[in-house]
Amino acid sequence: ASDELAGPIDYAELYGRLVEIVASTSHALLERLGGDLLEAIFADARIVRAEISIAKPGLLDGATPSVTLRRANPDYDPR
Repeated sequence: ASDELAGPIDYAELYGRLVEIVASTSHALLERLGGDLLEAIFADARIVRAEISIAKPGLLDGATPSVTLRRANPDYDPR
């Protein structure tokens, strides 16, 4: 909401958290993985909304199944 450097979202830390979820958990459904990733993103109440796209290449005889989830953060706090 502002251009202030105080308190920005640490995207490197967020990325690391998302990589850890993908690397350390197993999901049968892309939708479930996407939901878990969004939950981790929304742990930061400053994030208003997020969109995440996940694809599983190399399946279905060359087709690439994918899913895109868009959600608002139910715990958003504009501080």
